[in-house]
Amino acid sequence: MLVKDTRVFTRPVKGKPVDEAAQALLRRLKERTSPSSELASTAAATNLTTEPTQAVKDAEAKATKALAELIQSILAYKARPLDGVWATAPYMHNGSVPNLYEMLLPASQRSATFRLGTHSFEPHKVGVDQSANDNTFTFDTAKPGNHNTGHEFGASLTDEQRWQLLEYLKTL
Repeated sequence: MLVKDTRVFTRPVKGKPVDEAAQALLRRLKERTSPSSELASTAAATNLTTEPTQAVKDAEAKATKALAELIQSILAYKARPLDGVWATAPYMHNGSVPNLYEMLLPASQRSATFRLGTHSFEPHKVGVDQSANDNTFTFDTAKPGNHNTGHEFGASLTDEQRWQLLEYLKTL
């Protein structure tokens, strides 16, 4: 069964999914992976006792743990792939970083303001072309909600390593 990455799940409460679809998924998966249900049907067909042995209990506990891990991975945040990341500027959740090169800088070295407003693309630093004449909007990172701090992915890289990484990201 496939679960779409675009579905929004709420966080589990005390290890249980909160939304009904996730609970239904959990029930269906449990039915499929429960060793005692398989053994019970086999035992009934052969007139054997259905009392679970310690081995069955251990197998059921192992299956339940694996199922819990599967459910947790489904409910986890799924990051989007980097394919075409060069074409998605400006960057960060609020669009506060104009290009990929600045994403690799420490936050203190990123632009405090930048101009945008067109679809002009700057291929060298991979992002918004801030020098385009038609750019009429100034994005100010000092305003509430516009901060460009955090996510210092490449802060420890040398400038040469940043440029090499940038060239690689252009190929995706």
